[in-house]
Amino acid sequence: RHSTTMTALNKKKGKRARPSKSGDDANTDTKDKKREQQKGDEEEPYSNVRASGIHVSNEESRSQLQKLRDKVAASPRLQTLAQSSHQVAASEERQAVLKFDDATADPKTRLNDKQQRALTRRKGNKRVAARLERHETRQLEAAVAAGEAQEILETTQPGMMEPENDMERTFRMTQAQLKRQHLDPVAAKNIFDLTLTECAPYGFKYDRSGRYGLLYGQKGHLALMDNHQQSLVTEFSVRERVRDACFLHNFHLWAAAQKNHAFIYDHNGAEVHRLENHLEPLALEFLPHHWLLASIGRTGWLKYQDTSTGQMVGAFATKTPSQGVLRQNPINAILHIGHTNGTVSLWCPSTSKYLVKMQCHRGAAIISMAIDATGHTMVTGGADRKVRIWDLRMYKERHWMDVGAGVPTSLDLSQRNLLSVGHAGRVSVYSPSILQRRPEQGPYMHQLFPRCGPIETVRFRPFEDVLGVGHARGISSMVIPGSGDPQLDTSEYHLNPMADAKQLREQEVRALLDKLQPDMIALDAQQVASIEPSDFHSRLEQRRDKEEADDLKPKPKKREKKTKRGQSKIQVQMRRKQRNVVAEHRKLVKESQTQDQQQQEQQQQSQPQSSSNDILRDLDGNPLSTEYFEQAMGLPIVDGYTCPSEDDAFRGLMSNGCRVHLLPGGETAFYKRIVFENLDHARTKLQSAPFKLKRDIKSYQVVGSFLSSQACQRLTETTGVHIPKCYEAQMEPDYDNPMQSKFSFLLQDLAPWDGWYQRWLLHDRTEVQATLTTYAKIHAFFWQGSDFWRTEPEAAREFEGAVWKSGSYVQPTQQNDNQCRMVAKEWAVKKLRFEPDLASFDYWDNLGERLQSVAPECGRLAHPFANDDDDAELSQHYQQYRTFTHGDPKQANLFFRPTTTATESGPEQQLQVGLIDFQWAGFGLAATDIAHFLTSSVHADRLVDGGEEELQRYYFDQLQTYLVEYGACRTAEEALEQYSFDTFIQQYETAVLDLVRLIVAYTWNRFTEHVDKDDEAGCARTMNKTSYNKSIPNIIWLMSRCDEILKSRGV
Repeated sequence: RHSTTMTALNKKKGKRARPSKSGDDANTDTKDKKREQQKGDEEEPYSNVRASGIHVSNEESRSQLQKLRDKVAASPRLQTLAQSSHQVAASEERQAVLKFDDATADPKTRLNDKQQRALTRRKGNKRVAARLERHETRQLEAAVAAGEAQEILETTQPGMMEPENDMERTFRMTQAQLKRQHLDPVAAKNIFDLTLTECAPYGFKYDRSGRYGLLYGQKGHLALMDNHQQSLVTEFSVRERVRDACFLHNFHLWAAAQKNHAFIYDHNGAEVHRLENHLEPLALEFLPHHWLLASIGRTGWLKYQDTSTGQMVGAFATKTPSQGVLRQNPINAILHIGHTNGTVSLWCPSTSKYLVKMQCHRGAAIISMAIDATGHTMVTGGADRKVRIWDLRMYKERHWMDVGAGVPTSLDLSQRNLLSVGHAGRVSVYSPSILQRRPEQGPYMHQLFPRCGPIETVRFRPFEDVLGVGHARGISSMVIPGSGDPQLDTSEYHLNPMADAKQLREQEVRALLDKLQPDMIALDAQQVASIEPSDFHSRLEQRRDKEEADDLKPKPKKREKKTKRGQSKIQVQMRRKQRNVVAEHRKLVKESQTQDQQQQEQQQQSQPQSSSNDILRDLDGNPLSTEYFEQAMGLPIVDGYTCPSEDDAFRGLMSNGCRVHLLPGGETAFYKRIVFENLDHARTKLQSAPFKLKRDIKSYQVVGSFLSSQACQRLTETTGVHIPKCYEAQMEPDYDNPMQSKFSFLLQDLAPWDGWYQRWLLHDRTEVQATLTTYAKIHAFFWQGSDFWRTEPEAAREFEGAVWKSGSYVQPTQQNDNQCRMVAKEWAVKKLRFEPDLASFDYWDNLGERLQSVAPECGRLAHPFANDDDDAELSQHYQQYRTFTHGDPKQANLFFRPTTTATESGPEQQLQVGLIDFQWAGFGLAATDIAHFLTSSVHADRLVDGGEEELQRYYFDQLQTYLVEYGACRTAEEALEQYSFDTFIQQYETAVLDLVRLIVAYTWNRFTEHVDKDDEAGCARTMNKTSYNKSIPNIIWLMSRCDEILKSRGV
């Protein structure tokens, strides 16, 4: 009755009754268990995703599970899906069965003996076996369904062009051949050219979805284009220069970096905002997950602004100028800025100082940059025509390559890590292997853009095999097979190119709700998700640190209660008298110590120093390492270097330098170090004329930019003018706190054992003529309309931004504002120093008043490009005479070396001239440069009795010759017609009057003693001074020449 009742209950519950087992049935069950155990011990089709302890009880479920196993085993993709699904489900199952959470796939390696025995017992439980079987079946069915869904959604597969044999090269395939022979009509539409020459050159960028493109011409043309329909959405002109542009969170809003500010426009072309805090922006970047718009300005300021609230998040001084190279790391939102000194700095809005600074290109400015989608690789292009690949995980260089023709002006990496390089009117695309090793067989694809000048921008279109190119003739679109990612993830905001207006609104709201805070930007992208370690020892250490910090804080002193009780006592009066005696004694001791210290300083100044150890240090004050010289000069090995004697050192008012001898090769170099806080003259300027410190900061930046420019290289190669090579330049300018500015330059040495020498003042005719010939070559090579400006547009554009727009230290804009009004007053005072020599001349009484009456106009005409914004008419009139000038051609910046040149008639002796110190180099008039040279560097004996006119005529003839040779004029007649001798003399005399204005009102303060040319000790002592600050004959000649010019002009 009991058995019958249980059978009925099991039927009611839907279960099969289990009859009692006889002896034969028990033996049968034992054999079945052994067979099942043997089958379980056999290797399954995919053992890596099999759940432990599965026993199949019926034939139907067993056959279904076996089919699923066979299907998964035949597909690697399904195996991956099944394995990932099984790891989670198996852990949950073991937790339910064994009440134990095990993270690994193999339970036997993590279970103790008791749990393993429990698991063995439960394997024989049919209920548990059926449960595990159902779990595995569901997992495999889910993996198969996911695989089928992926096959449906993945309609395209990534692929690249592959040559059929070893003789073929993919870079020989042109865009015309692709469009005509290999592409379907839909893909072929992506190959097109837009000729836009009126506002060229153009830049081009895509939004995150790849559907819309943004065109911006440097002359003010802005346009928004729909790439799917290849139609124009909107276009307009802002009528001022546009340096960069970028999309914001979607195509409805985008920003443009214009001449003075950054502006935000909508998709209809309406101006939405003017961002006044972003002054003179050079480049823009938008961080989509943080809704931050970042800009880098001309003055080196990096600024972040929240586009959702309009608030400024941060503004930081990078202290190093940039040419507008700004890119973001897509993984951690860190901004990478390329600087003109060859460094790349990494920034985030939560700190006021860079996170990392990398020296990427020594002695060459960073021109372009790109970062891959993983955030692990950075590619930089420098003015040295090299492209370098960097590993951002270790901040080390993987390799580099030379692009050959031109400077890499633009770089970009596609979603599948294809690298595009725009250089000198051509675009080269490299395969993804370029990020790991140098290419063995050239680029993957290559396309020439004739007569299009340097490439402005190259940008890959997201999710498409398309590359957009901006150049000097407009926009071009190329097809690059295999560059885009075919798998589109529409779950991420603003990546769906087919989104309608409703979806765009929903995505915008969701993106705002999920916006990340600026403080979450860090080098380690996983830092925010990590848990701060906290244990007893760390908490105790933090507590101690806090207590120590509290102890260091100044505690307010208790105010003592003053009482009059007891002050009349004799003891109190005696103590008061004793304190007065002690105070008087301390005063005398302090005065004595001060006198002793002053005497020691005077003795140290009177005794020459034995070495220049204080100069041979880096900007942080540490001694220079041997690796520094190896990397900068490209030497194989430097074991050490010697500090020279003080005789080989140079200590000026605003800089210090010395010669370095390297071991074991014996090479030499000249190291120049400028640390403003260590210079007495800089501290004096900070008190008297702080604006001059900012002027000096700019001048040292000009030195580094000019010496590393292509223009300087072309000048030395074409003309033979010798300018020392700059091996390495480190610049840390600080315009907000000028005293914190630091600079260092490692230059080629003009050593005496190589034949170089200097003069106290130039007296020999050969030396003066050689110098005039050198300046004539420089002026003619950069003369307006020469071959350099026509054939080297890229170098010319770089050159314009590398030097002063108006060169020369003399010009009034580089001096105090009231200097022109102080000439008469200063003449009345300073002339008394030279009364024995000048009192007999008729201009003794009124030269100051006469010169002051013409000083402003002379300064304006001698430097016509100093105020080109306010005086555009004058600048335009003198544009035909515009050239590059040295700016400070005093004799201390000139070196001479005799050389022998082989000619047809035999060996010919020549005198080579070397030029240094290009702090004030910029654009100006050739006559102004020559007037400055003759009046400050040549001895008066060479200028009197017609000597000045002879040198003027010699220079003019040399200039006329080189104007024709370097392409500024076609014939000698044209050169003479364009620039006559009378015009040259008129400009020369104006420059002389302007120079005398500076001498009387300012530089005569530095005249301390008269030195004769035969006084060797005096000449060595005043080597760095100009002629009018050390030679009485030169002062007499110059003042008399000034009086003569004023009389000739009726003044």
